[in-house]
Amino acid sequence: EALPIDRARIRIGDYDHTSKAEPGAETVSFRTVLTPGPVELQTWFMDAEGREIVGAYYVRVNREGP
Repeated sequence: EALPIDRARIRIGDYDHTSKAEPGAETVSFRTVLTPGPVELQTWFMDAEGREIVGAYYVRVNREGP
């Protein structure tokens, strides 16, 4: 059974952003520049009222550039 996910939020280092989750989407993507070194990552999925439902079970991080 699908969860009523309306928005996704990610906080990684100083980057904290929320994005609309399109109906039926299987992913929500974020893009930012990170500074080198250790960093904490936290995620949330929220319903249409902004209530937290669950965190992301999988997160994929890709490095771009040199």
